[in-house]
Amino acid sequence: MNPPGRGDMYWINLDPTIGAEIKKTRPCVIISPDAANQSGPLVIVAPITKAEGKKVRFHEILLPKESSNLQYNSKIKVFQLRCVDKKRLSKSKIGSIPKDTIKKLDEKIRIVTGLY
Repeated sequence: MNPPGRGDMYWINLDPTIGAEIKKTRPCVIISPDAANQSGPLVIVAPITKAEGKKVRFHEILLPKESSNLQYNSKIKVFQLRCVDKKRLSKSKIGSIPKDTIKKLDEKIRIVTGLY
């Protein structure tokens, strides 16, 4: 398997979890830099969940189904960032998020981590 790239989406099993951590196997977007993704066993991801008419909060990014390979409108949950072992990733990637969404993701990451 090729190393995952920044902006690529994979199905990832996020269980086990505790408390309010996002659960289940769900699509996630890789946010760690390519150099780190190629060299180490871990990647940093942001989980994706169905949008289903829910309000998009300041720490989320709308991901329309037309701009992804997902079957539904979704939200990237930037406040639920996780570092996971690459062994949790599905065998093949779902797709990649568009470049303009990566720019929005960068902005939201700076906000939720206090690096703005």
